[in-house]
Amino acid sequence: MALVEKYRPAFSAAEIQYLIDVCNLDQRAATAEIAFAIASRLKVFALKAQLGIVGNAFTSAPKQSLDEKLGLDDPAARRKAAFDLYNTNSAMCTPAQLRMARTYRYENGLMTPVEEAEYEAE
Repeated sequence: MALVEKYRPAFSAAEIQYLIDVCNLDQRAATAEIAFAIASRLKVFALKAQLGIVGNAFTSAPKQSLDEKLGLDDPAARRKAAFDLYNTNSAMCTPAQLRMARTYRYENGLMTPVEEAEYEAE
């Protein structure tokens, strides 16, 4: 039996769920076995994390650009980027990005009247 080298990357809960989804969508016969194996292991790991059986390896803070450190960043551009990510794959958004995407929707008239009322009531 040959030894197999293995590595330990660090993923957020959203990234783990995204990888599970990608593996489940892969319908190629050549990768079916490995996609199933990866998705199965990740599902168990995700469940353990949800139940608190395993803890996070570490908590990282997002890196700030020099503009952000100096207070020169463009908040409107960050809200637009969060909205674009939300439209691409909302599962990849952090809670802060979800809030920014929601604000972008409000500012640009992309909410229903009910959503606007809820947003304004917060």
